Amino acid sequence: MDEDTLYKVTFLHDGYWKLVKSAYGQKYVEGRQFTQTIDADKVAMIDLWEDIGPWSKLSNSERVTFTYMLPNTLPRQYVEVASDAKLLEIFKENRRLKNFTLYVLERRM
Repeated sequence: MDEDTLYKVTFLHDGYWKLVKSAYGQKYVEGRQFTQTIDADKVAMIDLWEDIGPWSKLSNSERVTFTYMLPNTLPRQYVEVASDAKLLEIFKENRRLKNFTLYVLERRM
């Protein structure tokens, strides 16, 4: 059985994010391959909407769970982001920041 895989993702601006850390060279999200091969030693820019697509266009089996780490909380608190609306809400809340961090949790069945 595959274990859950946690990717650290930094949002740069609306709709774009940067994979920061990864254990493997190439990434798959619920069966969908990213258009770019991600080298673990490099940073790849990925368009969230083109490469993964909004949740409304994905089947339940393809959906990705995004987990947002709330800033300045000890112990760390996480908010699950499971819809476009919630993701946009986070963008609005963090608009004043240059970037912020999300963790992408891929649950493999």
